[in-house]
Amino acid sequence: MTSASLDDVRGLLDQARTVYRSDSETTGRLEALRKRADEPLRVALVGTVKAGKSTLVNALLGEQLAPTDARECTRIVTWYRHGNAPAVRARHATEGEVQIRTLRQAGRLELDLGHLDANEIEWLDVTWPAAPLEEFTLIDTPGMASISTEVGERTIEFVAPEGGVTVADAFVYMLRSLHAHDVEFLRTLGDRTGGETSMGSIAVLSRADELGAGRLNAMAVANKAVDRLRDDPTLEAACETVVPVAGLLALAGQSLRQSEFAHLVKVAALPPDRLAALMVSTDRFISAESDDLPSPRDRTALVHRLGLFGIRLALAVIQMGVSDATTLADELVRHSGLDELKRVIDVHCRRRHPQLKAHAVLLGLQQLFADHPVPDAVQLAETVDELLADPHPFQEMKLLGRVSSSRINLRSEDRSEMERLLGGSGTTAAERLGVEDDLRQHALAALWKWRDYAANPLFDPDTAEACRVTARSCEWIVADLSVSSPVG
Repeated sequence: MTSASLDDVRGLLDQARTVYRSDSETTGRLEALRKRADEPLRVALVGTVKAGKSTLVNALLGEQLAPTDARECTRIVTWYRHGNAPAVRARHATEGEVQIRTLRQAGRLELDLGHLDANEIEWLDVTWPAAPLEEFTLIDTPGMASISTEVGERTIEFVAPEGGVTVADAFVYMLRSLHAHDVEFLRTLGDRTGGETSMGSIAVLSRADELGAGRLNAMAVANKAVDRLRDDPTLEAACETVVPVAGLLALAGQSLRQSEFAHLVKVAALPPDRLAALMVSTDRFISAESDDLPSPRDRTALVHRLGLFGIRLALAVIQMGVSDATTLADELVRHSGLDELKRVIDVHCRRRHPQLKAHAVLLGLQQLFADHPVPDAVQLAETVDELLADPHPFQEMKLLGRVSSSRINLRSEDRSEMERLLGGSGTTAAERLGVEDDLRQHALAALWKWRDYAANPLFDPDTAEACRVTARSCEWIVADLSVSSPVG
């Protein structure tokens, strides 16, 4: 990670282009890095089979674009980019780039690969006019049962190619729990990248409602599991924070139909004893026979859309007095954890876009200089190495994931200030300080305050370390302001 701005990195790219102006291959790589610096943040979703990656892509986009079943398209790396007109292209091993036919069926995007063999397609590129894609390019990778399988090897090679630079600027790693293959993947990823993928990496405890067996307290159970995962050494070294999300519920809440609401209202009106018997299991919910119930087909559709937890939650919300589909949909999304994930992505990715982009491009430059060493590039390579060697930005981003945890014992107003100074509201001096005027004076006041906090003997070690990292961020701000506005 680096304290260099994107403008600083663009300057390094310009200098490198001058050094390598007679080397067409290397200048091509430099042009690709320059393009990467200027495009939206690339966020890759990775994880095991059935971890819910495609469902989460759809929930984040608010549309059913990614296939969520076991069809062949789920085995292909798929890019989702913003565009004014919908289009899908495939990169085929022998036929090059090929346009793919699409159609909407039952509210979903369906892709027709025609005669193309999915195993020979390197990637799919979906262009779609979805608002979130204006800020993020999402990359959905094939789910892995193990990194030793062919699909697992293809995914790890795409995410972190051996001897190359990862294509993503940030990662969302999908967990159903911390299994051995998750640990294996995270360690392999760290070995391939020297630990660099932990910058801008978020873990999601996906399908979180299943941990509580679909009961109404399922998300509370999931939150306890997340607290344990946050303290796991493997995850702590690989990710900045962990967030529980019920992806199916999030997606259903964003696209709830009036007919589905009507079916749920009908079920919620049942006498308590009949309703309790009906909700014992999925099989009982679908197979029960009664004229005052929705049809078995409609109940099956509800299970597919909401899951048992989502149905139980929806019924409870309706019985509490919700009488319209819009309000119910909002409640489903709120309980799904999607809003918290969006907040975490906002804090860890969107607001730190310049840092993450600068870091990704610097890694690309570091690899380029290693692959094509020339005397005129030695000083540039040393500059890149120095910028990447600073551990503080990583410490900032790790701390951002723990500011609200019980391990940091500060007042709520100090927690809010800490998050802002760490870059949680943006990385410019004004955004970090929360003021527009007298920046240097406010920066010095913040520095003195957090140095005093860090030296407070009454603070426990975790809180004192958090204060030291925050004081270091204040030192950064003061130094940057001194460079931009030197005292005469």
